[in-house]
Amino acid sequence: MTIVLGGHTALEIMRAASPLVLHALSHGRKLASATAYPEARLEAHCGDGGRCASMGSADPRFVAGCCRGALTGSRGNGSVDPRFAADCRPITAIGSAGATLADPPFLPELAVRPRARDNDRVRAVFPFLSEGPLEVVVPEASLRSGSRLFSCCVEPASLLGWTVLKIADGVYICHPALVLVQLARTHKVEHVASVGSELCGAYRKASFAAGGFVCSRPLASRQLLLDCIGGLEGVKGLPGARSAIRCTFDGARSPMESDLAVLFGAPTLRGGYDLGPFEMNGSAEVPRDKMLLCAKSYYLCDFLWRRERVVVEYDSDLCHTGSGRIADDAARRNALSALGFNVLTLTKRQLLNRFEFARFMATLETALGRRRSRCSSEVLRRKAELWFSLVGHFGAAEELAEGA
Repeated sequence: MTIVLGGHTALEIMRAASPLVLHALSHGRKLASATAYPEARLEAHCGDGGRCASMGSADPRFVAGCCRGALTGSRGNGSVDPRFAADCRPITAIGSAGATLADPPFLPELAVRPRARDNDRVRAVFPFLSEGPLEVVVPEASLRSGSRLFSCCVEPASLLGWTVLKIADGVYICHPALVLVQLARTHKVEHVASVGSELCGAYRKASFAAGGFVCSRPLASRQLLLDCIGGLEGVKGLPGARSAIRCTFDGARSPMESDLAVLFGAPTLRGGYDLGPFEMNGSAEVPRDKMLLCAKSYYLCDFLWRRERVVVEYDSDLCHTGSGRIADDAARRNALSALGFNVLTLTKRQLLNRFEFARFMATLETALGRRRSRCSSEVLRRKAELWFSLVGHFGAAEELAEGA
């Protein structure tokens, strides 16, 4: 059996089996062995309440990958285990400047038509995959399957030569850059950008976890994705993917941070505020002469404009409630202010109300010294559309829930 998975199916595997994908990105097409990399074995997954079973273990640290996941660095509640925080670095072994379209060559065994037994095999290895047809990539139109078990798309053999990763016996997935190209064929640019920031961030979406995500190491970086698709031409979805990657940012630690990055950094013509460059979870170092004013040697800021000395902190309901956490946040903001930063706080309520969010963005633009010209009705319409597309529907859902 040989099968190449792409699109949403590959994305599901990247989200739920990050250790396998990280190993594939680091080691190319050499499969992990049980002795060299025992964590890469995936045997079972239960999606109820974040419980996973792999070789009889239920350690909450591996829920992100549904493997023995010390590599994921997750506590299962959306927070980063400090023992693994240093491992939140992007992998650059494939798709970097040194990886060209001719390295490695196309594998002849990929030129096969998917069969029903391939579906059974894939679902046995990855039982967390959602119902519906598997999204499969084939190098020729003649190899498309007529079965309802598969949704086949054709990618050039020369492209598959360097954009597939072997993650199990006979099972390959597309590289994150190619997955974004495939998603761009059917999804809006802002949604693809949000997925790109997730893959370049230190989390993965997981419906079974508190907050809807768990922590994991980045699978890519913005520059790596740009390098990967830089030499491509004539591939369907490529223009949309390029636009999306330009709105992708490294360092996100939650889905809302990814969406905020798109709102902050996307060009005005796409409905964003074009406030780049900024750093996500950038480090503000504490000088020696101010150590007595601060409890730490550095602070990680949700959004950091280093040159302008401006920080935006997003206060979600998940991690910023309770008297203890509120006191910690206040001390943190006081310390950043003492370091000379202008600290602005964006609450969930402000984010989910379009008018309050617009007022916050006006305050942020003023803090950054960006000249605000009067927006045309078309620009205002695009800003409203982008806001609603990314976060507005959450606000509408909350209003309905409160009304009920």
